[in-house]
Amino acid sequence: GVMRLAAREGRGRHLVVSAIEHSAVLKAAKALEEEGFRLTVLPVNGEGFVEVDALASAIEKDTVLVSVMHVNNEIGSIQPIERLGGLCRERGVLFHTDAVQSYGKVPLDVRAMPLDLVSVSSHKIYGPKGVGALYVRPGVELLPVQHGGGQEKGVRTGTENTPGIAGFGAAAEICGREMADEAARLSGWRDRFLGWVREAVEGEVIVNGSLERRLPGNLNLRFPGVEGESLMLALDLDGIAVSTGSACSSASTEPSHVLLALGLSEAEAHSSVRFTLGRSNDEQGLKYAAERVAYHVNRLRAMAW
Repeated sequence: GVMRLAAREGRGRHLVVSAIEHSAVLKAAKALEEEGFRLTVLPVNGEGFVEVDALASAIEKDTVLVSVMHVNNEIGSIQPIERLGGLCRERGVLFHTDAVQSYGKVPLDVRAMPLDLVSVSSHKIYGPKGVGALYVRPGVELLPVQHGGGQEKGVRTGTENTPGIAGFGAAAEICGREMADEAARLSGWRDRFLGWVREAVEGEVIVNGSLERRLPGNLNLRFPGVEGESLMLALDLDGIAVSTGSACSSASTEPSHVLLALGLSEAEAHSSVRFTLGRSNDEQGLKYAAERVAYHVNRLRAMAW
């Protein structure tokens, strides 16, 4: 709605997104490009972060919108959205962040941060599925994404899912209240899990992305010489759910576009597996998972070498 309104008013047709955005953003941006809008895809560094200087160089006179996700869903990198949003504010460009992965898990304050548009989703904080929200800063105008009954101020028509919205609100309240404690718990267990895996695996275990500026429950590991798909299937038989890319694209055998954007080769991307910790994980389960990961990695490497 933002881009089409700007084009209608003659304010510009240029859009900037990062190379590691979720497919929901990347495919929407590509669709706009097919309509005649201009698209710039920002590179990231080897740890998965957008550089402020790169964004500064990408913004042009007719740039309307920049979209950089707050936290990446695959490698957990927490982007410097305050600096990126601040730059956009200085240049008179709207800034959107996909906060689906970060909402309720790391601090996010639309009143204090230079954010114009923020997307969040209920199911990522244990709320009802099929409910989301878009924060729109006062003064930012949108064209409707669909037409009909005029619900939600005419921006997104259709009967509201009231029970889902109420459940989302309740989940948000709980997550906000428990955020600091849960973040400390998850980051602690994540680091212990990584230590157990490294102790038991024979050979290299490489962390994709940064461990410092990372979502507390996220870990993306590379096991050279091991096909990630084989490891994922073996762990699935042990009752352990992991992913080789985005959970939304679990059926795809293509290498992760996020890992390729970090500079990894296709072989390196294919040897990577994502582990996500949540509220139900405890010491017993994580020790079991680490043991099974090590067993299968060692077994698969022995078969390959």
